[in-house]
Amino acid sequence: MKVKIEVQAENRDEAEIAEVELEHIMSLVASNHEAPSDILSVMSKAKSTGVLMEVAENPNTDLETLEKLIVDKSPEVRASVAQHPNAITFVWKLATDESPLVRYCLAMNPNFPEHVYQALAKDENERVARRARRTLSKLNEADSLMGNIAHFFSARRKAS
Repeated sequence: MKVKIEVQAENRDEAEIAEVELEHIMSLVASNHEAPSDILSVMSKAKSTGVLMEVAENPNTDLETLEKLIVDKSPEVRASVAQHPNAITFVWKLATDESPLVRYCLAMNPNFPEHVYQALAKDENERVARRARRTLSKLNEADSLMGNIAHFFSARRKAS
């Protein structure tokens, strides 16, 4: 699917305003969690970093589109991919990204196995390493809490 949008304006100021409006509309569509993956795929060809970030974060964005976005020149776009629920598919490529921002956002994403955070906890960038340790700690706390809740309900059932 190829889409071409032409902005017509009477002068340069009007053209700039129209382009800003168009980018705003595209960002709204790309951030809509009801947007279908084929539309998001088309929008992934946009030049706007903001639109590409919204596409990368949208849970409906398919793996093929995410794969194209992880090689985008903008670290902000790659960092947005790192926050996607399906980033696990690209976890090691993102974990070795040259940008600390990308690795930091990956360390914030709570959807990975423990060994991912353990590897990021050894990152050369101290902020990335600290973020990975914090996420790992929170995940361990959540696991412990879930175990306590399960034990509580199990004990209640036995007492009844």
